[in-house]
Formats: sequence, structure tokens, C-alpha cells
Amino acid sequence: MTSTIRALFADRLRQARKLRGLTQAALADRLGVAKTTYIQWEKSDGKWQPSWEQLAEICRLTRLPSIWFFFDDGLSDDEMKMAAEISILPLETRKTVADLIRLLH
Repeated sequence: MTSTIRALFADRLRQARKLRGLTQAALADRLGVAKTTYIQWEKSDGKWQPSWEQLAEICRLTRLPSIWFFFDDGLSDDEMKMAAEISILPLETRKTVADLIRLLH
């Protein structure tokens, strides 16, 4: 991973955790890692990153797709929160929301 992607990942991890109202200790506990390990993941120097299995669990817990952690999509915090909330809706409801958004644009 490049340093830019590592820094983006750390920032997105912090955003995702805060979006779900979790402390570093709480998310570390849910992931089965030490708090100090989790804290290292949120540091922008990117020396430590979670395994792919841990990333999959982070995605499940935060309800965010893995790609969001690595690519700057330019979404505002409000748009990101809305996307996360929509992602947990049933598929048919998500399709309806997508159709409504298309109609508005």
C-alpha cells in the first residue's frame, strides 16, 4: 500500500468507527484485537493494517464496503452516513431509493 492509501485507510477507519458511535476500545473488542493494535490501525503512518479477515469484519460491523476504505469518493460526511444507513436496507428498498435518487438528478 502506498503511504497515501494508508493514510486514507486510517482516516476512513476512524470515520467509520465514529459513524457507528464506537470507541477504539469497543471496536477492538468486537474485532478480537488489543486496543493498542486497533489504535495503530488508525494512525496515518500506516505501519500496521488489519488482515483481510479483520477488514471483512470491520466492513460487516460498520456496514461499509471495503472499497470505501481505500478510494476517495469525495462524499461528504452526511452523504457517507446516508450511504451507510441505506446499505443495511433490504435489496428491494435499496433499489427503490436508488430509483428515487435517479429521478431527483
